[in-house]
Amino acid sequence: MDGSEFAIDFIGIVTNANYTGLDDFGRTDFLRIYDKAKKSKTIKSVTWKEVDFQSFVLHIQNDKISVLDTRHKTLCFEVSIPLIFSCGSLSEDGLVLFSFNIAPYQGNLSYRDLLILALPDEKSAEKLSEELNSKFARFAEQQLQTASRLVFFR
Repeated sequence: MDGSEFAIDFIGIVTNANYTGLDDFGRTDFLRIYDKAKKSKTIKSVTWKEVDFQSFVLHIQNDKISVLDTRHKTLCFEVSIPLIFSCGSLSEDGLVLFSFNIAPYQGNLSYRDLLILALPDEKSAEKLSEELNSKFARFAEQQLQTASRLVFFR
C-alpha cells in the first residue's frame, strides 16, 4: 500500500450525529457527542491505560483514509478525502483523541458521522494533522486543475 501509516486505537464511529448548531471545532460539543456515544456503548470506552496501539493502523492515501485491524487483517473503516468535513485532536483524561467529521453519503448535511481514534501522543496528532493537511491541499489542487481543464476545453 502507498501512503502513510499511524499506530492508533480504533475507538469507534458515531453515526448520524446531529450537528445542527454545533461548532465543528468546539471541544464542549465534541465531548457531549463523545460522552453520549460512550454511555450508549456506540463506541468503546477506554482509559489511557487500556489503549492498544498495536492492533489498529490508520492508513492515509492520496484519495482516502482507512482503518485496518492488523490482528484480523480486516478493514474497519474507509472514507474518501472529499467526504471529510473537518478533523482535529484533543486530550481528554490522558487520551489523545483524533476525530474525523464525515458527511454521510446521502441525506441531510446536519447529520454527520464521526470517526474517533486514539493516538499515542500529541506529537503523533500533530504529525497526522500535517499529513492530512497535505492530502487535503493536494486533493483541492487536483480538483482545481480538473476544473481548469474543463473550462479550457469548452
